[in-house]
Amino acid sequence: MRKMALSDEKNEASRPVTKELGVPGIYAEDLQVGNEFDLRSHCVTEDEIIDFASKWDPQVFHVDPRKAKDCYFGGVIASGVHTLAVLQRLAVYSQYSEWHMIAGKALSNLELRRPVRPGDVLTGRLTIDRIEYDDRGRATVHIRGQLHNQHDELVMQVDLEALMKTRAEENHAVENIDEAAATTVRTLDRAYGSRPTGSARGTSIRSVSGATRAFTDRENANPC
Repeated sequence: MRKMALSDEKNEASRPVTKELGVPGIYAEDLQVGNEFDLRSHCVTEDEIIDFASKWDPQVFHVDPRKAKDCYFGGVIASGVHTLAVLQRLAVYSQYSEWHMIAGKALSNLELRRPVRPGDVLTGRLTIDRIEYDDRGRATVHIRGQLHNQHDELVMQVDLEALMKTRAEENHAVENIDEAAATTVRTLDRAYGSRPTGSARGTSIRSVSGATRAFTDRENANPC
């Protein structure tokens, strides 16, 4: 039987995201094909099902418990879009926030295997299927995402593609910034007639370079 991650005592949806996210430290090179990551768990409530569907998928078997009793599933079930959103949230909390993500790229082969009902506890899993490096120092990471319920039954699976940074791309970007900083210093020297030499010139260039590195670090830490 697949190892299940333990459900948190408090519903993940009630937790403030900004206080839970990790610091990016994992580049594409740190991932390997076959890596599996067990994610957190999330208990789906009836109120949550109805609230989400009322906004984004207002079909009667998602939003009206009384009428849903006469529908195929005999009660309210979660929208498939809602179920996919649960996987995304669990992935961000447990893994993506620690990866150097650029953006999502694609999703395919979405399969909704079982209905999600009020009270179901969904646990996520990510599996690295393939990693493709491009000529721009980035990588497309192919991921199989899955959700299982409290009975270890597969509820949903989907193939995901995420664009990630590589160390080579990051180092190249810093080198470009350093060169631009040095060029700026030389331009200012010529414009204002200042010609620092030796250690003084080196200090000038290093100070600008250090500032640009600090700016880059801040941008990486908070891409928004």
